[in-house]
Amino acid sequence: MRKALARFAAVLAALVIVAVQATPAHAVTQDPPNWGTLIVGNGCPDYISVGPIQGRGWGCFERYGDRFYVYAGNMTDGTPRVYWTNDLKDAAGNWVPYRTGVCYGEYYADSTVVCNKDFYENSTVRSGGVSGSRIRFYYWDSNGSGSTTTVVNNA
Repeated sequence: MRKALARFAAVLAALVIVAVQATPAHAVTQDPPNWGTLIVGNGCPDYISVGPIQGRGWGCFERYGDRFYVYAGNMTDGTPRVYWTNDLKDAAGNWVPYRTGVCYGEYYADSTVVCNKDFYENSTVRSGGVSGSRIRFYYWDSNGSGSTTTVVNNA
């Protein structure tokens, strides 16, 4: 009986170790796709990520309000979008992905879509006394993607 109990305890301990090793410290949260609101105008109020072909489209992030704007330019095939990642600093001071998502919508020539988000501010102190928040994003359409823009969210 003791041998059987010892074997059971060893198997149980091994399963617990495997489960703990397989559990990430923090899994990245994937926001649901965000169908943006069609708005009038095509100005970018803050940081911009230009599309791969000049004059086609762009995406931008407005720190004061945590909004992404996607301007379609002459791309009416439904592909213009902004892919984004919100990174937070961990206790060691390293940037770690926290949330990811995409902003897109119904497009007409020269139309703009806006997606409203709510991110931690860079100065917000979270549990453990840690602060730090940045946004990485890029514009993408059927022609490819623009370069990634990184913004410290200090609004």
